[in-house]
Amino acid sequence: MHKVWIIARHEYLVNLRRPGFIIVTALVPALGAIALLIGAFFSGQATTALEQVFGGAPVTAVVDESGHFTPILPE
Repeated sequence: MHKVWIIARHEYLVNLRRPGFIIVTALVPALGAIALLIGAFFSGQATTALEQVFGGAPVTAVVDESGHFTPILPE
């Protein structure tokens, strides 16, 4: 088992010094953070653009003229 740890340590140290390993190790989390920021930015803009095109959220109302669900309010 000792020989396995020696080989694993050697491979880790050799790969750790490679520029590609360092770049990928830093680049993957950075790209993930950038993707989250872009998504958050465009989600706010998409909502604003849709409200401008379609005039905001539609309003839906239910009128109970019979008074079965709520009592009729005095005028």
